[in-house]
Amino acid sequence: LGGVTVVRVFAAGYGVAVLKVKADSPERAKAPEIRLKKHPSLEGRLVDAATGKPLPNVEIMAGSVPQPGTVIVEWASFGEFADGHHGFTNVLRVTTDEDGRFTIPELDGDRAALVLKQRGYERRVILPADRSELDAQGICQIPLHPEATVTAIIDRSTPLGQLANSAVITVDSSPGVEQMHEHLSPDESGRVTFEGLG
Repeated sequence: LGGVTVVRVFAAGYGVAVLKVKADSPERAKAPEIRLKKHPSLEGRLVDAATGKPLPNVEIMAGSVPQPGTVIVEWASFGEFADGHHGFTNVLRVTTDEDGRFTIPELDGDRAALVLKQRGYERRVILPADRSELDAQGICQIPLHPEATVTAIIDRSTPLGQLANSAVITVDSSPGVEQMHEHLSPDESGRVTFEGLG
């Protein structure tokens, strides 16, 4: 008893509500009243950059980021991102519908960054300032390009190559974003392929 839990409420057309709730016994606990304020949500659409076709069933992670500062995205733990992970707060995961559409509620004056990781496409981190302008329908169109891949071959004929049990790639990220890629183990021939590069 007495512990405090932070509750976040996300609802389309309203600002994110953040409420601290103190734990109490069932007899004394009172249901908190949560007041939502009207606020436009981010309405977006994810499309294939080459064909313009919508990309359905893509998971998008959104979250507020520290200002000012550098956003760190550790791709190996992408599925575990939650509030507080590398400075992200108000973390929300949404999935695009059949038309590639998605909705993300935001805080007033605190637009969300978007992180996208979809097999076969480039990985993208879109900071609030880098989001494209809304189209005539008020939709933020986001094109995803097909992924680039890099294959490294560890030379097992050298002493260092015989010791190597993993490889990592460093990506020259955009300003304000630091991307940390996975350490990958080579196959029997010493090959390692990094996917999802832009």
